[in-house]
Amino acid sequence: MAAITEAAEQLIVEHSYAKVSTNLIARRAGVSVGSLYQYFPNKEAIFAAILEGHAAEMKALGEQALVTMADHATPFPVALRRVLESMVDVRRRDDELMQALAVELSHACPGMKKSAEEEDALVERIAAIVAARPDCRTTNPTVAARLVLTACQGVTKWLLHRAPRDLDSDAYVDLTVQMCEMAVGIHDSLAGGDLG
Repeated sequence: MAAITEAAEQLIVEHSYAKVSTNLIARRAGVSVGSLYQYFPNKEAIFAAILEGHAAEMKALGEQALVTMADHATPFPVALRRVLESMVDVRRRDDELMQALAVELSHACPGMKKSAEEEDALVERIAAIVAARPDCRTTNPTVAARLVLTACQGVTKWLLHRAPRDLDSDAYVDLTVQMCEMAVGIHDSLAGGDLG
């Protein structure tokens, strides 16, 4: 099965989704089409499995991110930088595949996005972490958490899937950390603000 998904990943980087067929995937994987169909009913299922694998990896990184941010021994900006860098490292492993997943497969698995309920639950988890951290002084942890999540998701998604291949991501990580520091009250600009 891994040979099939790896072959499909290679082919989507080389060709468009429309030009990749199960025959082409099977040939690249070194298996018969019949063997391929024992694992996957069609090419859509192969690419859905690839997207699900990517989503599972990002979810695991997200869970680790919450653990990292909850560690009071690590200053919030350092923890957040580690989180962002771990997510950006996914792209460094296979830059072309990350681009292809976004450009070619965004239509293939629309159900992969978080529901509003899942996102709200994640905001509440982050808000609880922010409220418990001694270095975060915001008066509204929920608003701060929403800003942190929105900034981090938006920047990492763009860096993973849309940014130019030769882009140095450090400046984006630096500024995202600075914005989030303000949101959680490490810098007093937004600490007392009531935005919602």
